[in-house]
Amino acid sequence: MNEKLMAAFGFSADDLAHNRRGELSPAQQERVKKNTGKNKGIFAILGIIALTIAIFLSLPLLQSMSFAGTSPLKLFGIAALLAVSLLFFSGLFEKSTVEIGQVEGNVQFISRESMIDDDGTQIAQTSFYIVIGKEEFAIKSEQYDAFMQGHRYRVYSAEKALFLSGILSVEYLGE
Repeated sequence: MNEKLMAAFGFSADDLAHNRRGELSPAQQERVKKNTGKNKGIFAILGIIALTIAIFLSLPLLQSMSFAGTSPLKLFGIAALLAVSLLFFSGLFEKSTVEIGQVEGNVQFISRESMIDDDGTQIAQTSFYIVIGKEEFAIKSEQYDAFMQGHRYRVYSAEKALFLSGILSVEYLGE
């Protein structure tokens, strides 16, 4: 049963052993490092874009050295863009600490239907979740078949992680 879970969630016996001890395995640490680099690059680009727009909007004010006649809305927009850019740049210095959470119990399945796409067009999409106790985890449709309704599992997940989320590993505990 654990082999089926390993294949569905992409973890190894070594990952599971580390997660049992409340640690990330070397492979999971590498994944965090990879995601961190990718996300920090996105943060840097978004920060530069927000800062560039703020500077572009404030150039006329800086050249005239006067705020007279400037609408409060424009000043607020400039301040908001500067704050957003600062927020993105602060994400570059965020430490990637991951706490391993675990929950154990009988698995229940739920699914939710979605009928509207991001651009407002009608679609039908089903999202799958498993519920263990009070915890709910989003899973992919191909991972759905790795579980048996009502059976007992222990799920290890990333908590308080900026660049890693979701299920790290799962173990089958029986009926």
